[in-house]
Amino acid sequence: MATHNLTIDGPLIFLTRRILKTELESFRSCLLSEGKTPGPSDIHRARIALRRIRVALRFVVDIMPAEVEEFRAGFRWVGRALGEIRELDVYAESTAAADAHDSSAPAAPGDLERSISAERTKACKKLNELLESKRFAKLESTFAEFVDREPSPRMQRRWRSLRIGDAARGDVRESLKRVQKLGKKIDSDSPPEMLHKLRIRAKRLRYAAEFYEDFFPQLRALARAAKKLQDVLGAYRDACDAAARLREFAQQDEREIDMDPEAAIGELLRRQNERAAAARREFSGAWPRFQKVATKTKSAGKPS
Repeated sequence: MATHNLTIDGPLIFLTRRILKTELESFRSCLLSEGKTPGPSDIHRARIALRRIRVALRFVVDIMPAEVEEFRAGFRWVGRALGEIRELDVYAESTAAADAHDSSAPAAPGDLERSISAERTKACKKLNELLESKRFAKLESTFAEFVDREPSPRMQRRWRSLRIGDAARGDVRESLKRVQKLGKKIDSDSPPEMLHKLRIRAKRLRYAAEFYEDFFPQLRALARAAKKLQDVLGAYRDACDAAARLREFAQQDEREIDMDPEAAIGELLRRQNERAAAARREFSGAWPRFQKVATKTKSAGKPS
């Protein structure tokens, strides 16, 4: 992310404004381009843009609490609609007829594929209605005005002591502490909910490190390590979610099906369970690697 003339002694509010402008443009390009039908990659990138916006808004919540909380609530609303589609896309990919590394992977029953497709169609319709609503139009225009508005001289004077360098040290140190505190508690008996919580904390750490990495280059390694940890935990979460959805499908015996799904679903379920187990094993190696990078970041002296 370009920082131009900003330095670690510059006001945080200017960096935050730049981040918000960049992510708003990314969100618009994914979902609001005329004549463009968002595909899975567009939905994924739009979600990332929204997450970055919400994280960046946390940096200035003390400066303008009323506006920030209004925007964060609005983007949570949009994020839920995007998340519903994204989950279906991941589920569809995980139950595809052939695994990228195993051509013998079982085909999903036709009714399952149609069920996923129908659910995605409904979720996309819901998203389109949201994007065409007056509530979203107001949210988008108000936020755009907020992002484009130069901080007033009075606001700049009031918050001139909130510098980029100080904010980076505090944000990254606190976020890293939260990741390490939870990660150290996780063992082979930890429930899936704990790993999901750690994934969210790793994701927030990654975004915080990425926001400040142009000022503190050593944060690039921490951001990459956090992403790798996030990816491992995400693979575990995706496999668990896919297994749960397969069980739901198998229990819907009132549905007319064009084939006996038990064998195919049983094999698909077994594969998802294997993927979940593999991800947990991978976590046992990913965590020490993350800790090693975190220790190096701390020993560098900045920003933590």
